[in-house]
Amino acid sequence: MFSEQLFSCYFYSVVFCLTIAAGYLAILLFKQIILAEILNSHNKDKPIETIRNYESSKNSNILEYISALQLAGDAAQVENSRVDFTLGPSAFEEMANFPQNLVNDLKPVFKLFPDHRSIATRLEGFVFDHSIFRALMKNIDPLLEKKRMLIEKAFKSNFEGFLFFKEDDDNIQYINNGIIYINDVQLFIADTFFYVETSLAYGKDAEKNKMLIKSTRDLILSPTSFSESNFTKIFKLSNLGLKNPGDCIKEYVQKEVISSMNSENPSGKKSFLQLVFGKDDSFFESIESIGYAFSYFIVLSIKHCYPLISNLLIEISINPLVYDKLVLEQLSIIKQFGDTINEEVLDKMVFLDAAFLESTRLSGSGQTLRLLETDIYLSNGSKLKKGSLLKFNNFVYSRDNRVYGKLPHTFKPERYLSTQYKFSEPSKKNIAWGIGWKSCPYTQYCSLSLKLFMTIFLRKYRILGENNDPNSSHMGYLFDESTFHSRSSIYIQSFNILDYNPYE
Repeated sequence: MFSEQLFSCYFYSVVFCLTIAAGYLAILLFKQIILAEILNSHNKDKPIETIRNYESSKNSNILEYISALQLAGDAAQVENSRVDFTLGPSAFEEMANFPQNLVNDLKPVFKLFPDHRSIATRLEGFVFDHSIFRALMKNIDPLLEKKRMLIEKAFKSNFEGFLFFKEDDDNIQYINNGIIYINDVQLFIADTFFYVETSLAYGKDAEKNKMLIKSTRDLILSPTSFSESNFTKIFKLSNLGLKNPGDCIKEYVQKEVISSMNSENPSGKKSFLQLVFGKDDSFFESIESIGYAFSYFIVLSIKHCYPLISNLLIEISINPLVYDKLVLEQLSIIKQFGDTINEEVLDKMVFLDAAFLESTRLSGSGQTLRLLETDIYLSNGSKLKKGSLLKFNNFVYSRDNRVYGKLPHTFKPERYLSTQYKFSEPSKKNIAWGIGWKSCPYTQYCSLSLKLFMTIFLRKYRILGENNDPNSSHMGYLFDESTFHSRSSIYIQSFNILDYNPYE
């Protein structure tokens, strides 16, 4: 009896185990079937369409550009482009979250902008960018005060007809009743930024060292980031192997680092680089990398900042209600803090912050390039092959109603006032500084500098609208290394902001 029960237990145990094993094998088989179906569907890759190169075309239409990329499923090849694929809004999460070993952000820089310095030197330079940023923010209020004085001096010199960056005697014209006509606001702002940032970075050498200033000017005028309009120029320059204008800046950096180590500097006044690196002689071993980092900082603080100011000025000039709100905010700030402009005060300028967010959004500022390290599939079924150069289309993304809601083509700073988004913080609503894990190390510093510039401008000059310019309307954008308004002229008038009357 006992043996029969034992046999019965053994039999059912074997059956139970076999049932579990069969179930496990069935699950594995089911998974294999599903995987095979997925791979089979992927083998039938979604065809990638080719669209017109709207950014390099003279007769482009913004709405057609957006529609073409949407119809292509937010993944397209672009005619006559150095980039293999351009991606639209639905690929944002993938571009933001794919890791470096899948989509590399550094290799496009090395591929498009070859340099005689080694890759190791350039990589170390990226590390020093963070050292420069920390030193800037540690001394931010004294630097903002110094910059304020330089901006006010530059405004005065510009309006007197002396230009630091580029000669154009007809750019400023004086009209009746103290009205000033600026024919090319981009040139006016670029010139001002060039003077301010080189004076801040080089100190007295900005006036004495003509070769240093010439090299800096050449560096600013050379392609330093990708756009559809300048890739031919980039390709030609990369093949010529010309001496990099940054070499002269490296020599200046070397001189300053040596001076920092050898001088006691009893006056207590420090140059820009002495603020950054102090008396640490270990930095001398990385002069090449520091020079590279410093060159990047100079390019960023001038070339990639002044378009954000000029675009905002154009937006304000054609949106008088926004201008009124900006001036009223300044009056409220002045009532609370007086004439002081420091980091704390600039952080209180919420509407100015929102105006910058909205202006940079509409211009699609910033470029996001990645090089594929392996084949990948996008969520829309498109297969992108290893070695492909990808561009995320900031311009189209920034005008997508799925991201920004109603009226995505309208300049409306108020859309940010009830949100947590800030101009100084990269986010899905602020991609001018980068996407995902890759963002500009100088975001906070640059945002403060830009707000300082606009604060001084708003307090010194009334921006006149359509009554003074019958052609004051939106005329689209020019896609260059940065995106600019096609319209470039504004009318302003010197005034005391305390006398401002929004009803005049």
